[in-house]
Amino acid sequence: NAVNIKDLWPGLICSVPVKNKGHEEARRALKYFCGGRKIQRIFSDNAGELKAASEKLKVLHEPSEPGVPVSNCIVERNNQDIRSMSKPALCRAGLPACCWPYAAPHACFMENTNWEDGKESPWAKTHKKGEFNGLKIPFGARVWFKPNITRPNDVPGKYDPDALEGVFGGYE
Repeated sequence: NAVNIKDLWPGLICSVPVKNKGHEEARRALKYFCGGRKIQRIFSDNAGELKAASEKLKVLHEPSEPGVPVSNCIVERNNQDIRSMSKPALCRAGLPACCWPYAAPHACFMENTNWEDGKESPWAKTHKKGEFNGLKIPFGARVWFKPNITRPNDVPGKYDPDALEGVFGGYE
């Protein structure tokens, strides 16, 4: 399961994998997405977990009208867009569908930091720090990384390389 979110003003999107469909997981996902920013209103379908999460966060919840699909079209389109970006990322990386909890957030990040001449990216609008100038590494790319040695068994031998080979799964 995932909570897919879209901030309407900047167009920032996010997919937060969750353990279950409970309201605590939904609340955690919303807090993760917003960070220190204030949530003004939550639009959703009539999902009980989202209603309960908005109550816990003390945020106005506006559910869509049952039986009126057009009242939920932004949410449904966001879900469709996230899936349509994640599937090809998995395919290009040669990774199985079970890796979607890494592919979906990565695809959202890449979309959020994408900008055109004369138009700010959603990431820049949200963070007000200019455009993202870090490396944009494709999902599933082969990378070399220096491991964080936290356990005695992880200490490399005297002649072992300092870096290990891995697969890029996303930004933290």
